[in-house]
Amino acid sequence: MKHILTILLLTSAISLYAQKQGQERVDSLLTELEKAEADTTKVNILNEVSRQNISFGNYEIAMEQAEKALLVARKAQFKKGEADAHSSIGIIYSNQGNYPEALKNHLALLKISEETENKANMASAHMNIGIVYAIQGNYPEALKFFLNALKIFEEIGNKNRTASTYGNIGNIYRIQGNYREALKNHQAALKIFEIIEDKRMIASCYINIGNIYVDQDNYPEALKNHQAALRICEEVGAKREQALSSNNIGGIYRKQGNYAEALKSLFASLKISEQIGHKELMAMTYSSIGFVYEKLGELRESEKWLYKSLQLGKEIGMTDNTRDTYEALARTDSAQGNYKGAFENYKMYTAYKDSLFNEENTKELTRLEMNYGFEKQQDSIRLLNEKEIAVRDASIANVRKQRLFFIGGIVALTIIGGLLYYQSKQRKKHNEKLHLLNTELDQANRIKTRFFSILNHDLRSPVANLIHFLHLQNENPELLDKETKERLQGKTISGAENLLASMEDLLLWSKGQMENFKPEPKQIQIKQLFEDNQKVFSGYQNIHFVYNNPDNIEVFTDLNYLKTIVRNLTSNAINVFTTAENPTIIWETRQENGRVLLSVTDNGPGADSKKFRALYDDKEVIGIKSGLGLHLIRDLAKAIGCTIEVESTIGKGTTIRLLF
Repeated sequence: MKHILTILLLTSAISLYAQKQGQERVDSLLTELEKAEADTTKVNILNEVSRQNISFGNYEIAMEQAEKALLVARKAQFKKGEADAHSSIGIIYSNQGNYPEALKNHLALLKISEETENKANMASAHMNIGIVYAIQGNYPEALKFFLNALKIFEEIGNKNRTASTYGNIGNIYRIQGNYREALKNHQAALKIFEIIEDKRMIASCYINIGNIYVDQDNYPEALKNHQAALRICEEVGAKREQALSSNNIGGIYRKQGNYAEALKSLFASLKISEQIGHKELMAMTYSSIGFVYEKLGELRESEKWLYKSLQLGKEIGMTDNTRDTYEALARTDSAQGNYKGAFENYKMYTAYKDSLFNEENTKELTRLEMNYGFEKQQDSIRLLNEKEIAVRDASIANVRKQRLFFIGGIVALTIIGGLLYYQSKQRKKHNEKLHLLNTELDQANRIKTRFFSILNHDLRSPVANLIHFLHLQNENPELLDKETKERLQGKTISGAENLLASMEDLLLWSKGQMENFKPEPKQIQIKQLFEDNQKVFSGYQNIHFVYNNPDNIEVFTDLNYLKTIVRNLTSNAINVFTTAENPTIIWETRQENGRVLLSVTDNGPGADSKKFRALYDDKEVIGIKSGLGLHLIRDLAKAIGCTIEVESTIGKGTTIRLLF
C-alpha cells in the first residue's frame, strides 16, 4: 500500500509548475533560447523547457535541459536559476526512483532558497524533501517537512501547493492508520483543486481517497474513486497517474477475486509505466501481477513476475516491496514443496522486515525450517529403508515368527507406561495441592507478622503519651497551672481520639487483608469527607488547613476506606513539618479527563522518590520503624481501585494525587 501512496506524492511535486500542454510550447521556448543573449534569460528558458518535459514524462530530455540550466546559472551566479534547476533535477530523480540524488538536490534548493529568502522555493523544497522521506518510509520526518511547507504555502496564498500539501499530509495519516484525519486532509485538497479546476490533481485526490477506502475494505467506494481518477487521467493525458489508477483498480479486482479484470488493469498499468520509465511503479506492478498468478495457482508464472519485481526493487531501494516480494516467493516455494527455497526467502523477508524476534515470524520461520529439516530427514529415511528392504527380504520368514512376540511386548510396555503416567499425574496433583496449602500458610504468616509489627508501633506511641499525661496530672498536679492543665487535657483527649482513629484504621486494614472482607462502594460527597477530616485534625492550630471543593464533587467508592486514606495522608503531611514557616496543607478536588481527582499538597521539605516506594511496590513491607504509613494507604487504595501519583520537590513540598 505504501508504494501507491508515494507515487501519488510525486504528482503534487510536479504541480509546482504551471503547465501549458503541447509540443508547440516547447518549440516556442527553444526558438526563444536561440535568440537569447543574457545568461539569466537562457537559464529561465532552459528551466521552463525542463519543467514542460517533466510534465510529459520525458525525463531524459528534462534532465539534459535542467543540467544545462544549472551549469549556466552557476557560471552567471544566478541563484534563482540555480534553485529552479535543482528543483527540476530533484523531481526527475524522484520520478525515476533515485531517491538519494533527489534528496541531495532538494536540500540544495532549500539552502539557496533560505539564503535568498525566497519563500515560494523554500516551501517547495520542504514539500519535495518530505516526499522523498515519505517514499523511503521515514514518516515522522516527512510529516515535519510537509507541515513546514503547508505553513509557508498558506502564508503566501498559493492554493495549488496548499492543496498538494494537504494531500501529502493525508497520505502520511493514512499510513499511520488514522483514516479519519487522512480523509479530512484529502477532501480539503480535493475542494481546493476543484475550485482552481486542476483536473490532474483532482484525479490524484480521487486516487488517494480510493486508497483510504481500500485500507478499510470498502471496495465499492474504492473502485468508484479510482475509476473516476482513471477517466480524468485519460482525458488530460496524465500517463503516470493513468498507470497508477490502472494499478490500483487491478489491486481492488484482485482483492474481490476478479482475477481476469485484475490482470487486464495491471498489464495496462505496466505498459504505461515502462513507456515513461517509472521504475518504482514498474516494480510494484510486477509484484502485483505475481500476486494474481499466485492466486490463480500458476506458481511458475507468479515466480517469474515476482523475481522481476525483486530485482528492480533492490536496484532502486524499495525496501517494503522487496520485503513483500520475498514473502510471496516463500509462499510459492512452500506450495511447490521447495522448503529450502521457502526457508531462504522467508529469512530474507524477516531480515527486511527487521523483526526477527517477532513471535509470529519466528513461528513461521521455525515451521519452514522444520519442513526443510523434515524433507532432509525423509530423504535419509528413504535411503535407509531401501537398505532395510534388502535385508528384510532375506530374513522375512524369521520376522513373521517374531511378530506376535513383538506385538505382545508393545502391549505390555503400553500398559506399564500407562500405569506410570497415571501414577506420575496423581503425584503431581497432590504436590500442587500441597504447594497451594503451603503458599496460603506463608501468606497468612506474613499478614500476621505485619499486623503485629504495626500494632507494636502505631499503638505503643499514642498509649505511652496518654500514660505520660495521666501520670503527670496525678503525681505532680502542683506543677501544672490552670492554662497548662487545660492544654494537657486537650492533648489527652486529642491523643485518645487519634488512638481510636488509629485502631479503626488498623481494624479496617486487617479486614482488607482477609478474602471475605471487601469494600462497599457507594456515591459519597467529598464535602462530607473534608468535614470529617477537618474535625479530626482541628487540634493542630499551628497548621493552616485549606479544603477546596468548588464543584461539590461526588465519587463512587467506599467511604471508610477513603476516610482512612485521607486521614493517613493528612497525618503524614503534618509529620513532615519541622522547620517550615507557615505550614500549610491543601486538600482539593475536581474533575480531570473524566475522572475524579483528589489531591493533598504540603509546603514541607519534600523528599526523594525512594521515600514513597511503599505506595507502589507490594513487596515493600513497612514494619516497626514506619508503622501503618504508606503501605496502609497503598493497600486500601488498591482495594477501592484508586490510582496514586506522587510529585515531590526537595525544598518546596509534596503533592499526592488520588484518581478515581
